[in-house]
Amino acid sequence: MKNPTLKKGFVVLIFLVLLLGANTLKAQTFEEFQQQIEKEYTDFEKETQQQFDQFVAQIDAEFADFLATSFKSFEATAGKPKKPGPKPKAPPKFDQKAGESPSTIQAKTPAPTQSNKRLPNIQKAEPGDFRGTPISFDFYGASIKVDYDPRLKNTKIGSVDPDGISEYWLALSESYYNHLLKQLREFQTDINLNDFATLQLIQKTAKAIQPNEPAHQALLAWFLLTRSRFLAKIAYHENQVFVLLPSLQTRYGENFVLIDNRPYYLPSAAPENIKTYSGQFPEADIIP
Repeated sequence: MKNPTLKKGFVVLIFLVLLLGANTLKAQTFEEFQQQIEKEYTDFEKETQQQFDQFVAQIDAEFADFLATSFKSFEATAGKPKKPGPKPKAPPKFDQKAGESPSTIQAKTPAPTQSNKRLPNIQKAEPGDFRGTPISFDFYGASIKVDYDPRLKNTKIGSVDPDGISEYWLALSESYYNHLLKQLREFQTDINLNDFATLQLIQKTAKAIQPNEPAHQALLAWFLLTRSRFLAKIAYHENQVFVLLPSLQTRYGENFVLIDNRPYYLPSAAPENIKTYSGQFPEADIIP
């Protein structure tokens, strides 16, 4: 190879081959590094979700144990009679004479208050592609269409007593209840429902799933309300089951039981003596 030009070209060719090989090696190394990072993140995500699911299962088991041992008798207090609306003793008379002009009051804009944001609910993992039993019902003129895990309908209480209610809670906790609640929350957001309207939506959903079984309708409503963070309690008398709910406003003419210094109102069909519990599910904090 005496030709200097040919020799120089050969050296350049060798250099380009080596450079290309090094770049290919670097590209393969980066791809492998990227795959390793993605695998480590996926493994971490799965491990974290498993730990979180175990935490949720532990809370459910502890609450079930609490239900099995915490029911006691409560005597209902008669509701306050409804106050008659204020009425004038005689119709007021209008004076045609021109009076003094009212003084102008400068309006003061109140300082904005910081709202307490609610933390996300504790939720276990559920299949994202799950499709359940479809139902539809009317909610104040709006057509509601959702689907739910059949276990929410097919799970039956063995006996109306603390053990039966405890077992019912555990059984429904194994269902994909978040799948249904997610759909209800989306509807709540779409039409801007407040807490009281959301409570009614959940109650109507329970009625649509259990239309002919009042006891299981009440049990399902209590379960879904509790999972939605409402301060709801289940109560029973013999084979009758009722949902007890507090209220931010005094509800005149409705009997109630005082639990944890808070009145829980009974449905009109409930007897005066019932069995329920003090305390609450850890997340529950909403008073409608």
